[in-house]
Amino acid sequence: MSESRTPYTPVAPDSPDDINFLDQGLQNCPYHAYKTLRDEAPVWKDPVTGFYVISRFEDLRGVLLDPVRYVNSMKGGQNSRDRLNAELTARLNDPKGYFATVGDQNLLEHFAL
Repeated sequence: MSESRTPYTPVAPDSPDDINFLDQGLQNCPYHAYKTLRDEAPVWKDPVTGFYVISRFEDLRGVLLDPVRYVNSMKGGQNSRDRLNAELTARLNDPKGYFATVGDQNLLEHFAL
């Protein structure tokens, strides 16, 4: 005998004020929330965690390429972070673009609502 399941209903926030990334429903499918942020608040501070969410690719690219202005204040792992920054900078400056691999390309499909 099979169990009946309730169909999943994605959480689609009407505004950035409705977004709570700790909500289980939103975690199941956060793409509507990211679209809301891209459209209405491309740089958004999560009121629960205090973390900043940058939702537009070009904005995020600018942040990642300017580690002097945008610093991660979480200390530790300096050598590995320096190596990661160098690798990330090389990928971002690659003429093929950051999303050059097949796996990364699949991410773009999720964000295209």
